[in-house]
Amino acid sequence: VECKPCGLDAIGSTFIGAPGVIIGRNSHISWGVTNGRPDIQDLYVMEEGNTPNTYYYKGSDVQYNIESIHIKVKGRSDYVFERKSCVYGPVVTDVLNLEGGYDIALNWTQLQPGHDTTFDSFFQLNLARNWTEFVDALRSFVAPSQNFIYADTEGNIGYYLPGQIPIRKEGHTGRFPVPGNGSFDVEGWIPFHRLPHVLNPPDGYIVTANNKVTPPNYAYRIEMDWGDGYRAERITSMVKGNYGRHTFGTFRTIQLDQVSLPLSKLKPYLSALNVEGAAKQWRDAMVEWDGDTADRSQVATVFQIWYGKLMQMPSSYVGEPGKEWDASEQLYVNMFRHNLTHLCQKWSGQTCEEYAADALRTATNRRTYSSLFGGSGEVIPKWGEEVHLIHFQNVILTATAFGCLGDRSYYGGGDCNTVNVACFNSDFDTYAGPSYRQIIDLNDMEESKFIYPM
Repeated sequence: VECKPCGLDAIGSTFIGAPGVIIGRNSHISWGVTNGRPDIQDLYVMEEGNTPNTYYYKGSDVQYNIESIHIKVKGRSDYVFERKSCVYGPVVTDVLNLEGGYDIALNWTQLQPGHDTTFDSFFQLNLARNWTEFVDALRSFVAPSQNFIYADTEGNIGYYLPGQIPIRKEGHTGRFPVPGNGSFDVEGWIPFHRLPHVLNPPDGYIVTANNKVTPPNYAYRIEMDWGDGYRAERITSMVKGNYGRHTFGTFRTIQLDQVSLPLSKLKPYLSALNVEGAAKQWRDAMVEWDGDTADRSQVATVFQIWYGKLMQMPSSYVGEPGKEWDASEQLYVNMFRHNLTHLCQKWSGQTCEEYAADALRTATNRRTYSSLFGGSGEVIPKWGEEVHLIHFQNVILTATAFGCLGDRSYYGGGDCNTVNVACFNSDFDTYAGPSYRQIIDLNDMEESKFIYPM
């Protein structure tokens, strides 16, 4: 959208009803945004008070706030339910279908009482003319925290992670529910000037792709489950390539890149796996492959199935027969690289090499492909040509008889670790991808390009 009322002169992406442009540029500066992924939610286990509808908090009983909520439904009677809340926020026990007799309350930055000034922040961004005004605009940003990348017509580049990010007490990581009696209340917010930021770094570039943005000695805990960093690493290598000199075309190439970097990390261990037959054939093919999932190849499909198997905790560790859970992205990669065989044995009853070899045999087994894709399983489908669909649904038409007029499906490359991200589900259909992309030409703003890929 192009926004010129009330003194604005901005163009870019926005939300319906938002006051101005959310991501884009004006005549002086441009800004981009990626998810910062800070942990701004906590669950509190509430202790029942001595009187009905109360909870124990800081030494005394406190009354729950109970409201009757009516939601209008066209052609039907109102949907009515009770909303129960406490000092931390709404009680979500019923929503989560939890058992045990305790109320569980959600404490979330975006639900805090008071005035949320995030949209005010975006409005001021539209008016900013330099780094100082850009930073001042971000001071009123509340949530959800985002990685803001900045560039201006004077040649400056910068980065800031704004927002209200909680400071938790020692022993409270935010990963698990804690008692809601006041002993683990949030102590405040990370001061704005201490939030991660940089202006004109010595390297001459800034990269964010949902990856960890804090240095090892950072004083505060922002998140414990950062993205694995493969995408940021790939972007960095491409930015540093071409002797650091780039054009509109090279930036376009970076944004469309679909090389899956985990393969290069795994190749030394992959080549050493003791396998025979089809598994050996595809092992050698993956070792020779460059990891570009846009090449519409069978080897890309084999890799995705093998890598997906590596990223699962076996049912023997989960404790539920026949069930596997997704592990952290670099679980087996790190086990291989740091020779943590004892952890592999703990989780799978095998060495890392044995588990990876079994995963490869599964990934190259005819029965696997018959089960996943039907047929005899003799022919492995090509990634991005015969498997890995992307579905585009028309917001208005998709639920009607005219859905076929607006809905579209295409095959495409990529995965969760490629710059041009395309995460997929167990059916290998894409469920997440880039929602917006832009390339801003600060020498000639009218040559800037914007696209909604998804």
